[in-house]
Parts: sequence; C-alpha cells; structure tokens
Amino acid sequence: MNRAREIARKISTGESMAAIGREMGISRQRVEQIIHQEENRITNLALLRPLTNEYGITILKLIRMKQGITLKDVASETEISVTTLSNLEHGRYCKIKNARKFSEFYELPLNELFSLEAEGR
Repeated sequence: MNRAREIARKISTGESMAAIGREMGISRQRVEQIIHQEENRITNLALLRPLTNEYGITILKLIRMKQGITLKDVASETEISVTTLSNLEHGRYCKIKNARKFSEFYELPLNELFSLEAEGR
C-alpha cells in the first residue's frame, strides 16, 4: 500500500496526524502535506460537464455572451487558454480547478455552471 493511502486509512480510523507521523517517522506537517497532495491529485482527476440550456448551449457561453465579453477576456482573467475555454463552451468536461476559476470569475456557485456529478477519466 502506498504511503498516501496508508495515511488516509489511518486518518479514517481516527488516528491523529501527529501519531501517524511518529509511527511513519515523518513530521505531522509532512503528513498534512501528503494528505493535501493526495486531495489535489484526486480533485484533478474528477471532471465536470458544463450545464446546458434546452437548446444545448452551455450556460458558460450564454453568460459570457450576455456580458458582452470575448473568450480572450475570460482567458486573461481566469488563466485558462482560449482553446480550453472554447472546448468547455462546446460541452467538454473540465477539471474541478478550472470549474472553480469560472465560478469565481462569474461570481456564481459551481452548481449553476456545471453538473456536480464528477466523471472519471
């Protein structure tokens, strides 16, 4: 079993990070880092599909067009490439980290922009 899974198993049984660290010969801070890295890895594997209206147009595209902004404008604000943005506006899945950027940019909750049922790769 890899170290991250072992740590997750121990935490799920109620062991403290300090106790896990002592048992594994690492610091509590390192245990916390490993947990954080594993959460990021899992989060980045999950994909969300943009929501669409009854005509199949994504909510992302509708909002952008209503606000009168270009893909280039959104790209510069969110640090997501124009190509990726275009793909998303055509209904392709996106990583949670990009979905969060949209949520912040449009100041809307994730569930108003994306299907929250994650799709694995």
